[in-house]
Amino acid sequence: SPNCEAAATMSLCVGGDASDRSAIPHLPWPIDESVLRTVVMSLLQTGEARRESENARRVRDQFLSTLSHDLRTPLNAILGWADILVRQPREADFTQGLQAIERNAKVQAQMLSDLVDVSRLEAGTLKLEIETIDLAPVVSAAINGLKQQAEARKIEVHYTPAALPAMIQADAERLQQALHHLLANAIKFTPKGGRIDVELRSDAGTLRLAVRDSGRGLDTNKLAMLRASIAAAPGVHPDGLGTGLRIAREVARLHGGRLAISSDGLNTGSCFSLQLPTQGAAA
Repeated sequence: SPNCEAAATMSLCVGGDASDRSAIPHLPWPIDESVLRTVVMSLLQTGEARRESENARRVRDQFLSTLSHDLRTPLNAILGWADILVRQPREADFTQGLQAIERNAKVQAQMLSDLVDVSRLEAGTLKLEIETIDLAPVVSAAINGLKQQAEARKIEVHYTPAALPAMIQADAERLQQALHHLLANAIKFTPKGGRIDVELRSDAGTLRLAVRDSGRGLDTNKLAMLRASIAAAPGVHPDGLGTGLRIAREVARLHGGRLAISSDGLNTGSCFSLQLPTQGAAA
C-alpha cells in the first residue's frame, strides 16, 4: 500500500528498520507523503551539515598541527642557544648564539602577527591602504628584512628589477608582507649554499613578482594539490598551505591578482609569484 511504501522509504532514509518507529518520533502513522518528504529533506540537510562540519574540523586540525610545528621550530633554536650561552664561556659561540636568538625571536614575533592577520582575512575585516607606489623599493625592503636569515644559511639572493618603474595602485605594507612570506618559504626549502632569484617584471598591465628557489622542488601530485589550494574560494581553508602562503594568496586576491606556483619536478626548485594588475586593487 502507499502507506507501507512510505514507511519503507523512511526506513531507508534514516538507516533503520521499518518496524523501529522510535527513530522518527511524533509522526502520525500512516504518514502523509508531504510530511515524509519534509522529514527526508531535513535528514539529508542535517547529514550534509554534519559532513561539512567534520571537514571543517579536519582542515582546522591540520592547520593547527602545521602552525604548532612552525611555532615550535624557532622556539627550539631560541631555547637551545640560550642553554649553550648559559653554560659556555663568552667566546665565538656567544655572538653566534645571540644572533640566532635574535633571528628566531623575530620569526616568532612575525608568526604571532600572522595569526592575527589570518583571523582578519577569514573574518573579511582586513582592509588595504591603497596608494600609488613604486614596487621596487618594496621588494628591496622585503629582501633586506630577510638578509640575516639567508646569510645564516649561506644562501645567495639575487634580485632582477624591472626595466621600467613598477608603479601600481597597492598597499605597500601588505605587498611587502606577502613577499616576505614567499622569500621566507624559499629560504626554508633551499639547502645551505643555495640560491634564490627574485625577479620583478612588467608585462601588459600586469606586474609579476617571482621568487625562485634552488630547493627540492615539487612532484606532480604535490604541485597539483598546492595549485588547487591556491585556487580555492575565499574563506576556504586551503590544504597544504602554511600561514605565510595563505596570507600571500589572500593579499594577492585583495589586490585583484593571484598567487601562482610552478616547478619542473623534484630537485629542480620551485617558483612562487605574485601576479598583480597595475590597476584595480580592492580598497
